[in-house]
Amino acid sequence: VLRGRDAGGADGSDDGDEDGKKTALMIILPTRDLVSQVAATVRQLLYYLEDAVPEAVELLKPGKGEEGTRKVTEARLRTTPAIVVGTPSGVLEYKDSLDLSSLQSLVIDEADLLLSHGYAESLQSLLKLLPPILQTCLVSATLTSDVAKLKRVMLHKPAVVKLKRQEGGRLKQFYLDVGSAQDKLLVTYVFLKLGVIQGRVIIFTSGAQESYRVKLFLEQFGMRSGVLSGQMTGRHRVEVCDRFNSGGFDVLITEDWEDEEEMDDDEE
Repeated sequence: VLRGRDAGGADGSDDGDEDGKKTALMIILPTRDLVSQVAATVRQLLYYLEDAVPEAVELLKPGKGEEGTRKVTEARLRTTPAIVVGTPSGVLEYKDSLDLSSLQSLVIDEADLLLSHGYAESLQSLLKLLPPILQTCLVSATLTSDVAKLKRVMLHKPAVVKLKRQEGGRLKQFYLDVGSAQDKLLVTYVFLKLGVIQGRVIIFTSGAQESYRVKLFLEQFGMRSGVLSGQMTGRHRVEVCDRFNSGGFDVLITEDWEDEEEMDDDEE
């Protein structure tokens, strides 16, 4: 990346704008939550720059009743932020207000999730907005055939970096066959109270209702916990994760969900 090669693109370039106002970096992510988290992290990193701090703007397709958000975002784009972070549909939503002519770097994170969320067509449309020369980084947890096709389309002679899976480590896995729902709560209590499971814990349940039931059960014994649910707004979810990471509570209770709000693209 530091040599200007694609780890996902073409060589980087600097057009030397005199006023220094240009959008140089764009980060593409599959979900609203990830956009909010990455944008917050980018702002934290920018805080330590010695020179004037460039701005990072989130690009998310507004939902119903969020026209005020659209106007605020369009106003911020008129200042030509140095960094934009968004979903593919979010970028396309603001393409008329976004100047990508000086873009130097593009990061496509969670590429496999982007494709599984139905963003393939949006990514193709996004390609048409990009300048012919820029450095692109494509990041994916899995190298599926669809990701391989995307790599061929978006990258030029890329340097491929593969991380070896570490064997062993500190992760221990085991399972316990438990009968009734009441027995599950009892086993959970014993594991946490006796320190069989130490440190911060994530508990997965079958749904939001069950998550709150576990939370109420643990609170009876003074155990701090929080619920992360697909029924929450994206901002609320980020707040819950921040509290968990900062030690606000020790047990995070969540479930697998297919959040339709995340798929804010027309291909939903």
